[in-house]
Amino acid sequence: MSYHVFISYARKDNEPRRENGRGWGHVFHDRLEAQCRALTQRRLDIFLDEERIQNGEHWETQIQSALRKSRIFIANLSSNYVASPICQMEIEDYIRHV
Repeated sequence: MSYHVFISYARKDNEPRRENGRGWGHVFHDRLEAQCRALTQRRLDIFLDEERIQNGEHWETQIQSALRKSRIFIANLSSNYVASPICQMEIEDYIRHV
């Protein structure tokens, strides 16, 4: 499967602000998908790790595969993002395979 968009973010930035709430990544995903559908009447295939990687799957392999199959890379740049080795791996891997 290929993706239109890969959303890259630091886990700390995706923590819900209130109990039973949704984090930034999920809210952004839902809004982006809704806006695209409203404008084009088409579904946008978005890779957001927490929605696409199942328990028990090797997450690093899944992310690397999704990065290679994504057309657009969106990074939520923050101090947490810059400090995250995983986020750095994602952005470097995406650039390497563009």
